[in-house]
Amino acid sequence: MTATELVRTEIQKFLASPEPDVLCISGQWGVGKTYLWKDTLEKGPVPALSDYSYVSLFGIDSLEALKMAIYANQGRLGKAPVDKWRSKIGMGGKKAQPLLELTPYVGNLVKALGTLYFSQVKNQIVCIDDLERRSKNLDVKDVLGLISFLKEERKCKVVLLLNDGQLDAEGAKLFRGHFEKSIDIHTRFEAMAEESASVVFDKPDAVGKQLRAHCIKLGIKNIRIIKKINRNARDLLAVLHGYDQAILDSAVKAVPLLTWSHLKGDGAPPEAHLRKRTGLTMLNFDKDKKLEEDEIQWNNLLDEYDWGSLDALDEALIPALEVGYFDSVSIKKGADEVLAVLTKQRQDGAFEDSWKGYHDSFDANQDQLLDNMFDMFKKTYETISLGNLDGTIRLFRDLGRNAQAEELLAFYIANRQEPQTFWDLNNNPFGNDIKDATVLQAIKDKFASFGGAQVSLADLLEAMGGKGGWNMGDADKAALLPVADYKNLFKTERGRRLRKIINGGLFGARSAQHDQTPLGQALRKISDNTLAALREIGAESNINRRRVEQLYGVPMNPRAKPAAVQAAPNVANVQSLGEVNVDGVNVVT
Repeated sequence: MTATELVRTEIQKFLASPEPDVLCISGQWGVGKTYLWKDTLEKGPVPALSDYSYVSLFGIDSLEALKMAIYANQGRLGKAPVDKWRSKIGMGGKKAQPLLELTPYVGNLVKALGTLYFSQVKNQIVCIDDLERRSKNLDVKDVLGLISFLKEERKCKVVLLLNDGQLDAEGAKLFRGHFEKSIDIHTRFEAMAEESASVVFDKPDAVGKQLRAHCIKLGIKNIRIIKKINRNARDLLAVLHGYDQAILDSAVKAVPLLTWSHLKGDGAPPEAHLRKRTGLTMLNFDKDKKLEEDEIQWNNLLDEYDWGSLDALDEALIPALEVGYFDSVSIKKGADEVLAVLTKQRQDGAFEDSWKGYHDSFDANQDQLLDNMFDMFKKTYETISLGNLDGTIRLFRDLGRNAQAEELLAFYIANRQEPQTFWDLNNNPFGNDIKDATVLQAIKDKFASFGGAQVSLADLLEAMGGKGGWNMGDADKAALLPVADYKNLFKTERGRRLRKIINGGLFGARSAQHDQTPLGQALRKISDNTLAALREIGAESNINRRRVEQLYGVPMNPRAKPAAVQAAPNVANVQSLGEVNVDGVNVVT
């Protein structure tokens, strides 16, 4: 039997007996204890006692108010569904409710009336919920005392729904002290993710089936969080209507994880950890890095979920979840960035597929093969590397299509819009692999066409902060630029590229801390300018101060340090996305 079936059976046994006793159902917050209790009442069988009252202690601040609430919320159970309970004959339910509202003002008179009405509560079922949300003026021992009174003197059957770990320290102590005296039957509801997801997605559509599978994969048990995930996903998909199906699928996968994390669900990896991720740990394992037990569990979960790192759409979703709505401009901007990457990946894969006819058979398909490659080359040139350019040109020449080889080379050189560093074979690890003399000369001519123009500051810092090659000579020129240029760049860039650029700006601080060469001096100057620009940005607003200090680890008011250290914050393991230590603070990049 499932956990739900076991607890449901206990509830049915409790309801079937007319004997007065007290049942406590405990479990984690949001797993569906209240839902299961009410669902069991509704679906039968018919309980031994027909009168019933449900009371949430949320906001109730006195024992008298609790007594009145029990009376006011009475109803009659029977064969009719729970949502059609009849009000008691006489002054019940709605008629008594105004008295509750007047309780703080009419003092002893209402207390007297409350005692009079409460005397009618007997031989019935009473459900008391939200003990941990009671007013501070209502003691746990008073609630437990009333429960015992209802059982012993009024022959009632009482069920207490309790959220594990939610009582305040004093309340928990009192509850434990009176537990054995007050509770006859105790059952703990340990819902499985499958059961919780099935409550929310009982008759799922296509999106619901995806969300259900994702929630189960993550092990989310909290029904309220799952309901929030469902709402968030529907709202997000409305914003992304018309986008590529891969973007929609990515969004539906992101919402459960990010919502769960934002709401701090049990076992959810926090946002800070999600920002640390640079890919699946099974592919990006650093055996020298010691992880806390929680981090290991989070990584295992995320690997199982096939979650690598945050992308531009995820970065747009995180602040949207914080403010409670999806801004279509930022969401679509993030989706467009992801779509651009996806399109390039598809193009790159399409060109690689065009080579399969060459690698994977001995078919007499030369003309068909070369025609297809010629067409795919022009469609996907933006993702073709210099090495693949050289290989393609040499294949066409070897197979007697020299004119087409020249046409493809000229097309590539004219249309590939890349910074000067892209064409610099001296800083390309595969530069020596270019074999075709014409291709080699065309690349050198393209590089020379930039003349003395330096690479843009953005391109240089991005290359330094990522995995791309960069021309060391450009560092000298970047070091001469004013802080204002750095500040303007940081404020105009967005998304993942911004983090790469800032990482690049901080790159030289540690690596060149003791390097007195001109290059070392230039790198330290770039780092100084980056720090100064970030501090100016942080001084503009509280949120920017928080971003600068927490996301990039740059203190706004650094402690006094020796000049050499002050100019060279501790920056290690700089990647396009990863963990960086700046001034002794681990931050996510």
